[in-house]
Amino acid sequence: MSIPPLSAFSLLTSVQSFIFLIISLEFGAYVLTRQVVNVFEWLVAWRGHKRNLRRRLRDAKTYEEWKTAAKELDDYLGFDEWKETEEDSYFDYALVSRSEPHRKWSLIGPLVGEESEKNTD
Repeated sequence: MSIPPLSAFSLLTSVQSFIFLIISLEFGAYVLTRQVVNVFEWLVAWRGHKRNLRRRLRDAKTYEEWKTAAKELDDYLGFDEWKETEEDSYFDYALVSRSEPHRKWSLIGPLVGEESEKNTD
């Protein structure tokens, strides 16, 4: 009894099916992992004071309320610490500090979080 030879078409479809199976398994593992992380965050991460701050952020009706809640949450989580360090791998602190006096004359305007200086002349 001899085994019939595989045609090029059947070989191609079996390889495609195998690749599709691998991609499907990887996608399923990704979705499962994301759901586990979501449940963990819901159960553990957003509790206590952090939860109250985040709720205030979501429930803000005006930009000023949102901005105040966001600053409080950033302070609580320590997201403002980067402003106090002079050396960082993401930007050139020396260049930024040299250009700081010239920012008020730029066309871009003040940085986010800074109050704009208006000419009252």
